[in-house]
Order: sequence, then structure tokens, then C-alpha cells
Amino acid sequence: MGFAAIFFIILGATHAIGKSTTNSTEMNGYHLSDFPEFSKTWQLVTVRHRGDTNELRFTYANDIAWSQMSSGETDYSDGAVFAKVSFVTREDLAFPSSKVPGNQRRIQFMVRNKELHKETAGWGYAIFSPDGLRQKGNVRNMSMACAACHKLVKDRGHVFSQPMPFLDSNFRVQTPSEGQWQNRVRFNKINRENLPTQIAVLLEGHKGPAYQVSSESLPYVFHGTLDEIRPLLIKQVIKGSAPSYLYDEKSDLFAVVKLAPQHKCPSDEVALLSAHSVPNPKKPVFELPICYRKPAN
Repeated sequence: MGFAAIFFIILGATHAIGKSTTNSTEMNGYHLSDFPEFSKTWQLVTVRHRGDTNELRFTYANDIAWSQMSSGETDYSDGAVFAKVSFVTREDLAFPSSKVPGNQRRIQFMVRNKELHKETAGWGYAIFSPDGLRQKGNVRNMSMACAACHKLVKDRGHVFSQPMPFLDSNFRVQTPSEGQWQNRVRFNKINRENLPTQIAVLLEGHKGPAYQVSSESLPYVFHGTLDEIRPLLIKQVIKGSAPSYLYDEKSDLFAVVKLAPQHKCPSDEVALLSAHSVPNPKKPVFELPICYRKPAN
């Protein structure tokens, strides 16, 4: 969407989306080892910077996917696979104004098989850590969340990435309608006494209402959703001058953004505090101060 912002996998293997598994190296019937050395043999499509997660993401396409993408096709054939490798962005100490890839964070695959992946528009999804372990969480929820996010670019065959122009002077970027994310996510105003317990604790001292992402907007939530939704939570806080949050009762996952005047920011920026749940049970909440520059009117 992430994922979201997010990406994923296919090849011929028997599986069912949402099928429970005790094999932590498998997601939707696939393993990282099914795609050996893809970064050396597949076509590099593009590089994307994710500001919400501070990541550089490199997207690759296998021969089938690249052939159809480069020719402008959007109805991808079975066997097309996209892979994405994400790195934490770090400062280049030799040239501090430059940002470079740091530690590798995850590898994601998006695979085309119309029959196997009917529930997710013909694409299968799998997310792994660099050591080959799959992303923790409910597999079906993660897959459905990925599919819902990729629906934003249905006109591109549900594929966000576009080929980099390289030396092609005729290249033109296709852009989706402005504000698609904003149009898909709705907020409901919730009074203080009706806030979920975890949210109320994080908003201690705030007496007024808060804005909650409606469950209809995001019916499937996993940890990747928390990073993806943060920019919209920030915009809602600025717009409504009140905290905003996402809370998924089924998974007990949450993300919160609130004003934080105690933090120091430049005079033309707004001080905010972002908090969300994390997979590590020993540290159930992650907090991040943010300085947000309002867009010029």
C-alpha cells in the first residue's frame, strides 16, 4: 500500500488463500527459495521511496511480466511475477546530503495466476524477511489488504510500479486519479467515552472527540497497513485539529496520530506524535515524533 503500500507472488503450486500453515517460511504456498537470485536475472523495473516507512524499494519483473509491462499490456498472463526488495534508507556518511540503502527489511512478491487467486483479482501475494520467514499475521487478511490497496491501480492491471524512463525520451508516466487513497478512506468522529481502551490510553489528556478510520474503508488490516495509513491520519489531524486513529478489533492492531506541542519543530511545521502497535509483544507500542510541513495554499 503499501503495503501497504505492497507487492507479491506466484508460480505453479497448490494452495488456498487464508489456509492456515505451521511453516513460517511459507505464505500462500510459496517460499522465498522459489525465486533464487531473481535480483540478478530479472529486469529492474523501478525504484520507489516510501516516505512513511523511510524505505527504498527496488522492483523487479520476470520475463513474462517485463515483456507485457514494457509493451503496455495490463492484462497480465499467468506466470507473470513482480518482486520488490525494501531497504531502510540511511545517510551516506561520505556524502551526507545523499540517502542510500541500509539494512534490507523485506522481500515481497506479486504473482499472476487467475485461477488460484480469484479472491484477490488474479494476483497472489507473499512477504518475507531476508532470512526467508514469512510476514507474521493472518495470511488471508494480509492478502486481502494487499488486493484492496492494489485495486487503486486497477487500470494498470493492479500493478503500482511503472518502468523507469532510463534514456527513453518518449516515456510518459501514467498517473492515477489524484486523491484515490483519500477518497477510499473515510473517518468517523468518535466521542472520548466511546474510544477503544488502547486508544483512550494513548490519548490521555485529550478531552474532545477523535477521528476513527471506518472499518468499511479498510476491512482487512495487518502491520503493513499501519505505515501506509499514517500519512492520511496526519492529514486528518491537521484538517480536524483532533487526533485520528485506525483500530482493528479483530487483530488488535492500531495506529494513532495526535498533535504534540511539547515537541520542538521549525516554525512552519506542525509537531505531531505517531504511535502504533508492533509485532514484538515485549514492546507493544512504537512512538515516533513527526514534524509536518503544511502544504502551501
